[in-house]
Amino acid sequence: MHGKIKALFITGTDTDAGKTVFCAQLLAFLRRKGINAVSQKWVQTGCEETDDVALHVATAGLVRPEAPDLITPVRFAYPASPHLAAKLEGRDVDVQIISSALNNLMQRYDIVLCEGSGGALVPLAGSLLLSDYAAQLGVPAVIVSANKLGCINHTLLTVEALRSRDIPVLGIAFIRVLAEADEIIAEDNVETVRKLSGVAVLGELDWLERPDAYSTGFDRLGEAFLERWDVFNDG
Repeated sequence: MHGKIKALFITGTDTDAGKTVFCAQLLAFLRRKGINAVSQKWVQTGCEETDDVALHVATAGLVRPEAPDLITPVRFAYPASPHLAAKLEGRDVDVQIISSALNNLMQRYDIVLCEGSGGALVPLAGSLLLSDYAAQLGVPAVIVSANKLGCINHTLLTVEALRSRDIPVLGIAFIRVLAEADEIIAEDNVETVRKLSGVAVLGELDWLERPDAYSTGFDRLGEAFLERWDVFNDG
């Protein structure tokens, strides 16, 4: 992985689409491959209750590799979208702080996995949406799609939102977010999205009873990601 791009925007079709689990599994996979990878959450809300990057680190079997101000550069207590959580604390989301932390990590790691907050069109700061910021950075994206009823519409809308901002979509990762799913719907979701979007499907991760446990079932998905990442960088 010697390309120019050092960061990846990981966005979801919705809140609880499986972004955090996907980031954790991908980080663990990359590090098992000997790739110097790290994860970052630009804005962590609900930080008194949860820390998404802590799950990444636990799944990868790591001691937290960086200071919190680099891994989660902007933090708010209330579990809401960044703009609302900031408003409730009488603060603003300082995008320069995020950019500075990201640049710091990109200088020392092969790849920085940047987990978004909610979906691609979630407000980040003022009228700036998360996907707007990703477009400014010039980074590609992976879409994490919750494979359940409604998945087709949500995923295709996310693809359109990213494409309209000239954000390359490396692939779509489907996540089983329910312990029991309708197999007919789940299988059709994947094939229909693949056909209508024209975006590569990286694979599907089964529902995990323990989200902090590394799944060997992720390996095929991880290999598909590496192939796409290398093609993108070589291009």
